[in-house]
Amino acid sequence: MIRQLLGIRFRSAIAALGGKSKNGTYKPPSTARILLLSFAFLYLIGAFIFIASSMAVSLCMVTVPYGYDALYFAFYAVIPFAAIFALSIFETKSVLFECKDTEQLLALPIRPRDVVISRILSVLLLNYAEAAILMVPFLVVYALFGGAPIGIVGGLLSFCLIPLLATALSTGIGYLIARLSARVKHKTLLTVLLYVAFFAAYVLLLQWMMSVESDDEMTQIGQMLASVAEQAPLLRFVGEAVLLRPLPFAVLAAVTVGVSLLVYSRITRTFVGLSTERRGQTRTVYTERRLHRTHPFFALVRKEISRFTSSASYMLNASFGIVLEVFLTASLFFFDPTEAVSTLQALGLSADSLAPLAVVILTVCTMTNYIAACSVSLEGQSLWIVRMLPIRAEDILLAKAVPHMMITSVVSIACGIALSLRLHASFGYAVCLVLVPVLANVAAALWGVVLNTAMPKLDYTSEAQVVKQSMSALLGMLLPLALGIVLLILTVLLTVLSLGWLAMLLCALILVLIAVCMYAVLVRVSARTFQTLS
Repeated sequence: MIRQLLGIRFRSAIAALGGKSKNGTYKPPSTARILLLSFAFLYLIGAFIFIASSMAVSLCMVTVPYGYDALYFAFYAVIPFAAIFALSIFETKSVLFECKDTEQLLALPIRPRDVVISRILSVLLLNYAEAAILMVPFLVVYALFGGAPIGIVGGLLSFCLIPLLATALSTGIGYLIARLSARVKHKTLLTVLLYVAFFAAYVLLLQWMMSVESDDEMTQIGQMLASVAEQAPLLRFVGEAVLLRPLPFAVLAAVTVGVSLLVYSRITRTFVGLSTERRGQTRTVYTERRLHRTHPFFALVRKEISRFTSSASYMLNASFGIVLEVFLTASLFFFDPTEAVSTLQALGLSADSLAPLAVVILTVCTMTNYIAACSVSLEGQSLWIVRMLPIRAEDILLAKAVPHMMITSVVSIACGIALSLRLHASFGYAVCLVLVPVLANVAAALWGVVLNTAMPKLDYTSEAQVVKQSMSALLGMLLPLALGIVLLILTVLLTVLSLGWLAMLLCALILVLIAVCMYAVLVRVSARTFQTLS
């Protein structure tokens, strides 16, 4: 039964690549869609492999030649562990306890234990794939630098343990959050606050790991590594476990097995009660109030904003760019901008390039938001209600794009004003710090609605399938991010020629052109497609 349940989940994910015909039958994806999705996946995987390989080469050059293999393998284990743990906490919570088909499955002659195992395995297999993208480049680089065979063998064995331990811990934390949120009224607010706390702790941990002062001279590297090993005994212990030192490896294996069994046994005993628990929910009581008439368009906009603010999964995943903008802006208030100027001068850029680069970096961050790219799919089986309203299809789609523009633009304007004050930008660049990210938000919102109308996922069982695993969410973030990187490269090239003002003008014109094209497609094509969705 576990194999059948797991197969159903993966077949559902594959079926989402296609669509449904008018009679409701499955329609395989077209060749163009397969090529587009293949390119997107290969691009994303290649980018992460390149980042992991670059990081591995940098670490290997300053650790292995000095005999600090344990420190190298400590980062080999800690980096994927932290990434999997941070990304899986709320995913396991959603997959385990918030799926819409849970009560239907429990009504069937299926053991709850099999449902739990199949859902945990679906997350675990994806985590192993993510770990492979990060860990395999580390092993390849270590082998190319002539590393010891025991390190390669230990790395392979640790590859079996690290994702399992990270998944077990994230599942346990997700279980505790589910138990806690089931007893409170404002579940979304609690989940968002916990997520921000976890993210802040993760950033502080990285800052602490990189806080060891060192000299750029190669003669000081050995002293720096010795200082790291002395100040962080846990890192050294993890590295020795990967290198198959008997006691550390036995502790790692025992902790992994013990935590996994403890989390599994606890969840299987409480799965039924927690999945069907309705604590913290208040009954709706009718209260007579004065009726306020409003335009249907504004009513739809309020409905979309309410849907966004009432779903923690939707908020935390689709608006992660807002978090990046805030952290980017806050970081400049804790660091001296003159350090960034010296870095730019070392790269051959002038101090005048700081303002245009700040504009385009803020634009890249805000373009990673994909709120509108999930808005059509989240209608789900209630799509027919919206389509029965006496309002044009293009107005319905615009009402889904406007909340994206409003929410992201408020943050972008605040961050742009703060950055302009901190960097003492001229009036022209101060205007660009506010205007260009707002134009990017408009273009990204229209693009997200157009994309989601063409690639909807209306038969989801949990919101995580829409906001994290759907193709519209992936492409809604990936393609604007790729465009942002192109704008960044264009800005760097023009600032080298002291033409930062021209870079800002071109960025604004490109974003306006994209917004106009997306609006035309939305009105002429997406509106007709929306009327045929089922």
